[in-house]
Amino acid sequence: MDTLGGLQALQTLLKPPGGGQDEDSDSESESGGQQRKNHYAKLNPGDIGSKPSSAPAADQSGDAAAKLPQANPNDIWHPDEIGEGESGVLDDRLDPRAQPEYEMHFRQAVSPEDMFLGTGNKTPATASCEQMVISIKLPGTKSANELNLDIREKFLDLRSARYRLGLHLPNAVDPDSGSAKFDCDSASLTIILNNKREYDFVNF
Repeated sequence: MDTLGGLQALQTLLKPPGGGQDEDSDSESESGGQQRKNHYAKLNPGDIGSKPSSAPAADQSGDAAAKLPQANPNDIWHPDEIGEGESGVLDDRLDPRAQPEYEMHFRQAVSPEDMFLGTGNKTPATASCEQMVISIKLPGTKSANELNLDIREKFLDLRSARYRLGLHLPNAVDPDSGSAKFDCDSASLTIILNNKREYDFVNF
């Protein structure tokens, strides 16, 4: 959206057509104030900015254009812009499987320089932790073969016959460099993920 178009849309939003008088003016009529209130009541976030064109392209045939889904001009974002793990993945309202208990911790590699000399950039904050450790309790699970684990950059999806866990991670991780270990005695799964954040080169 260009700057001029955005300013004009903002001007229209703040000062609707027909409202030429100031709201604080004593000469404003009661009917004019009511009309302005009705205008503001009809506004929504989709009114900000220019309206997207939903007309089909000129080179498309009439039948093909009729089959294309028409976009709602009041939509704030398109469904394709929704990130992973946010559309359909967590829709478990009809899923009878229980969500297991889990704990999440951050782990930091500490050297003698960090402990005694303090010459590095590391601090006790989670921003200076290289790894994320997730412990999931799965009572009744006998082996890791019963589990289906899918790890993405910001989402963890764990499923079995009894349990289902969809977990949004607090920061981005590297899904290809992590590890997972299942303990049969405690029926728990420990997942270690390497953080992949924008300012790790500063915090480490």
